[in-house]
Order: sequence, then C-alpha cells, then structure tokens
Amino acid sequence: MYRKDVQYYKFCLYGFLKNLRFFEPFFILFLRYKGLSFTEIGVLYAAREITTNVFEIPSGLMADAVGRKKSLLFSYILYIISYVIFAFGAGFWIFLIAIIFYGMADAFRSGTNKAMIYHYLEVKGWSDYKVDYYGHTRSCSQLGSALSSLAAAFIVFTTENYTSIYLYTIVPYVLGFVLIASYPSWIDKGIKKKGKQQTAREVLGEFWHTIKDWTALRHLTNLSLVEAYFKALKDYIQPLIKQMAFALPIVWLGALSGKQKITVWIGIVYFVVYLLTSYASRRSSQLLKVKSNLAFWVNGLLVIALLLGMTSGILEHYDRLVWAVVVFMLIFIVHNLRKPISVAYLNKIFRTEIFASGVSTQNQIKTLLTAVISLMIGALADHLSVALAIVVTSFILLIFSLFIWVRRN
Repeated sequence: MYRKDVQYYKFCLYGFLKNLRFFEPFFILFLRYKGLSFTEIGVLYAAREITTNVFEIPSGLMADAVGRKKSLLFSYILYIISYVIFAFGAGFWIFLIAIIFYGMADAFRSGTNKAMIYHYLEVKGWSDYKVDYYGHTRSCSQLGSALSSLAAAFIVFTTENYTSIYLYTIVPYVLGFVLIASYPSWIDKGIKKKGKQQTAREVLGEFWHTIKDWTALRHLTNLSLVEAYFKALKDYIQPLIKQMAFALPIVWLGALSGKQKITVWIGIVYFVVYLLTSYASRRSSQLLKVKSNLAFWVNGLLVIALLLGMTSGILEHYDRLVWAVVVFMLIFIVHNLRKPISVAYLNKIFRTEIFASGVSTQNQIKTLLTAVISLMIGALADHLSVALAIVVTSFILLIFSLFIWVRRN
C-alpha cells in the first residue's frame, strides 16, 4: 500500500486549489449577462478547445522532454492573465482573447500533473495503486469545487456582480503557483535515457510509434468522448437551475431578488454535486472490485453518461425541472467515476516515461470533440432550445460510440 507522505498531500492540495474556480458555476450566466448568444458561447468553447488542441502535443512534449514542473508553472501564469482579461473586459472579441489564453493554459497543464503522479508512484514502487491514489487526489479536486461553489455563491449573492469572481479566482492560483514551485526538483525531470535527458525528437518518435495503429487511436477516442461531452455540456446546468429557481415556490426565498434566488440555488446544487463527485472519485476503484475488467467500465460508463444527458434534456423539455437537475447531476458523478479508470486504462497504452505525451494525445482528441459538441449544442440551442439541443447531441454521440467500442481489457 502507498504511504500518505508530504508529496501526497501536496498533490491533493494542488487539486484542491486548482478547482477553486469561483467563476465556473456562473460562467454561462456571466456570458449571457454580458449579452452573448448561445451560438457565440459555443464559439468561445470551441475556440478554447481548438487553442488547447494546437498547443496540446507541443506542451506534452515539452513537459516530457524539458520539465513537467516548469510546464505547470507556465500554465498558471497563462490562467491568471485570462482571469484578468475576463474581469476587466467586455464583449465577444475581448472574451475570445481571454478564452485563448485559457485554452493555452489548459494545454500546458493537462496531463502534466498526472504524469508527475505516475512517475512518483513508479519511483516509490506504488504503481499498483494508481487508480486508488489518483482517485484520492481527484477527490480533493472535487472537494475544492464544492467549497468553491459556496464561496462563489456568497460573492455573487452579496455583490450581485458576476465579474468580481474572476478577481477572487486569482488568489488560489497564485497559491497554487507557489505550491507547484515547492515540488521536489527530481519530479521536474522529463525522460532520462542512459543518464541523459531524452530529447523532444526521441519522445516524438516513441509517441508516434504508439498511436499509429487504429486500435490505439480508437481506444483514445473512446476515453476522450465522455471527457469532451462532459466539458461541453456541464455548464448548461446553469440555465436549467435558473429556470428551476423561478419555478419552485420556496417561501423563504420570496424576499430575494431574481439574481439572488438563482445564486442560492446554484450554490446549493453545485455544492451537493461536487461533494458527490468527490466521493465518487475516491470510491471509483471499488468498481474494479466488482468487475476488474477496465474495458467493461470504460464502455459502460460512456453509454450511461450519454443516456443520462438525453434523459435530462427530455425532462427539461417537459418542464420536469427538478428531476432534470437531478439527472444532470448524475452525469457529473458518472464522469468522476470513469475518470480514474480512464487514466489507468490510458496508462496501459502509454508507458509512464511518455505518459504526459500520451495524455496530451488523448486531450487533443478530446478538444477536437469538445469543439464540435460545443458548436453543435450552441447552434441548436439558439434555434431549438437548450433541452432539445442536449437530446439531439446526446443521441448522435450514442450512435457514434458504437464505432469506438473498446473490445479488450
């Protein structure tokens, strides 16, 4: 069994601070408040993913060949720049610049911390506990999201201002920057080969050797689909909660303004859902005790997530708003049950030394899928409704999932 040493708690604290994104529970409402249409919101989401896609493999190669800690620190600088622009900017084109910085930051962050965790476990001889260890650190991330939602709700409730939450988000990211800088120096190394750091060209050669066959590519697409679906879909719970806030006749909320009612419900729903996802991440390894086949869970949880999306959209369309929110919350839980299992499955494809490049490859596929899904939902939402956009998109992806089925463990 692994030991909960100082670095374990640093990994956990990293996840906690990273997820103190106070703007996240209000992101779509913030953009709608600023006058953006759902199509423009879809374009922003797509721009973020395309930017991440462009920088994904170069950032992974840099993390493996130059230094993972340096890559992570650079990403935090980009995040802070993005938050400043969102806080003081206005209009679609300014927000487009902010989202591009955010997408670049995501590219340099994604996979890097996971690679450091897996490298750390390998050095310590704890590689057999990857799912459990990563599930615990991800659980702290979700706990951070839960507390972040309450803090964000308090900020918006007292100020009735969506903009200020971006300034508050800068604080935990500065603390995160300091925390990452305190990681041990040896964990910053990329690949070593015969005592020397491996070059980016060598990393690229090994990376290409891994993904050039269709089977590996199909597996990566399968692992990416739920990630992309969730990332494109998750913020659409906000307009759903907004509808629910006005529909429910709760007496003790009667004296509040419309924005305050929405804020209270968003705080409650996000807090509950992230507590549940924190528990789900921590307990995801228990699924493997029920059935140890990773492929079984990778496929099964993919289908469940898409069916839940369709169900939530149908319930919203027929004004069953409370049940629609409950089912939508289940998508968060399924995503967090699947995430540690997906990471473990990915590690079966990419060996630890080039794991950051492997994760970056998966993320590149994920960002392409997220861009397509975001544009699809945004365009359909403006022409139909958010509910029907989710139903149609989920159905299309359910059919697509049949072509990327994982058939072996």
